[in-house]
Amino acid sequence: MFFAGHDEEQPRVPHAIVEFLKTYSLSKYDKAFYDALRFSQFKRVAEEIYRFTGYELIRLDYVPGFIRKTHVVLSYPLGSESKESYFLFWRPPFRVKNFYYTYKGHDIFFLQKKLAALNLYDQRSDGIVGPELLYAVVQFQKQMALQLTGFPDQNTLFFICQLARQSENSFEYFKDPDLN
Repeated sequence: MFFAGHDEEQPRVPHAIVEFLKTYSLSKYDKAFYDALRFSQFKRVAEEIYRFTGYELIRLDYVPGFIRKTHVVLSYPLGSESKESYFLFWRPPFRVKNFYYTYKGHDIFFLQKKLAALNLYDQRSDGIVGPELLYAVVQFQKQMALQLTGFPDQNTLFFICQLARQSENSFEYFKDPDLN
């Protein structure tokens, strides 16, 4: 895939990008991904990768240490200021497409469960977006210094799932076997 309107000769894909994509078994996307980096046009290549592999592209301004322990991260300068951006792929257990007051769906149920694991949501998990869930998403975004959208976007959902998994794993570690 090469982006229309760019007739220049295709430059060689940098080794760091090739290795990054190889760790996720996404080598066939190296040229398209590099083009996306060069021209800041991620949507098309990210959608194609997700559609065919289930991997979702996450672009971050910073990467907490605990994420580096579980994911391969590409650091790449973007924009005219060459500001470092960080990229990784993950397979989301669910996606949230709709998120408005009274919306009901399985994805909302899963979101409620994940936020409950983080002690940010203490209501019954019913799969319905209510004021408590709206508030919990904003509070999470504030705590993580994410963009305050009020919507569980890709980055918000990524961090919610990663931290909930850590919380669930630490709970399992401390679980008393005699109580089961």
